[in-house]
Amino acid sequence: MYDPYADPIMPLFSVEGKDFVYKGTALFQDDRMIDVIHPPEDLYFQMLSRKNRQLKIIPMPAMQTAIGEVYTTRHIRFSRSFREVRIDVTLKGRVEEYKENTNLSDSADTASWVRSLESHVESEMNRLIRRIQSQSIDPISAGKHTLGLASRPFSGENGGNVGLIYRFA
Repeated sequence: MYDPYADPIMPLFSVEGKDFVYKGTALFQDDRMIDVIHPPEDLYFQMLSRKNRQLKIIPMPAMQTAIGEVYTTRHIRFSRSFREVRIDVTLKGRVEEYKENTNLSDSADTASWVRSLESHVESEMNRLIRRIQSQSIDPISAGKHTLGLASRPFSGENGGNVGLIYRFA
C-alpha cells in the first residue's frame, strides 16, 4: 500500500490448490521486497502500522491465551532532538481463550496476569521493531510524524532509539 512517507508494504498471498492463502506482510525498499512478516507476528505489525486497527482475534500460544474483538490505537511521538521515538499502543479486547491456572475472579491474580500479558506483547513488538530498524526501513510511517514547518524530517540515521509503551485497557 502506498504512503509517500513510508516504505511500501503489501499483503502477501500464495496459491495452494484452489485457495489463496495469506502468508503475511511483505516489506519493500527501493522497489524490492526485502522481508516478510509472517503470522502471528504480523498481527503485532498490523497494530503498529495503523493509527486505529480492529482485529478479530490475537492468538498468544506462549501465554496459552487468545484475545478477541481487539481494537488498538497507536500514537507516535518524537523527542525534541528527534533521537528517540515513543510509540504508544492501547489495546482493548476480551479474553476468548485462557488455559492457565490463574484464578481470574481474584483481582490480584487478574492484575498479575494482565501485567504478564502486557510484558509478553511489549517484548514481541520490541523484537519486531528491532527487526525493522536493522533493515533501515520505515514501514510504519514514523517519519511522517516529524513533518511540519518548524521541524526537520526524521531520516532514521544517527542511531535513533525507539521506545515502545504498550497499554491494555
